[in-house]
Amino acid sequence: MLTLLTLSGSNAPAAWVEVGGNELTITYADAETIRKSGNAVRMWHLVDHTKARAGIKPYLSIKMLDEYDCAQERTRTLSLSLHSGNMGEGELLGTVNTPGDWRPVPPDTLAETLSAFACGKW
Repeated sequence: MLTLLTLSGSNAPAAWVEVGGNELTITYADAETIRKSGNAVRMWHLVDHTKARAGIKPYLSIKMLDEYDCAQERTRTLSLSLHSGNMGEGELLGTVNTPGDWRPVPPDTLAETLSAFACGKW
């Protein structure tokens, strides 16, 4: 948990690298947040929407801390936050800090791109 607070509490600007997108979203990864421990890797990424998405309040971006198991090709979300503005800016609308379940990384998906980036295969 301390790692989550340390990574999310940084005031330094993220070094976002565009890793995918389409007419509705652009996804960025932050290579500076990659933390490796054996086959496990943690990395922040951001999904930026071109139009506000519906929620309790409309949001334009989601920041997520995901963990990747590079050996077993699986991933899970550890933390996420919704933001009213693009690029994680604007009002913080909500957070979830409960790790999700492990799920396989399907081929030819954004999850595969993020996993490859985090695991050094991009």
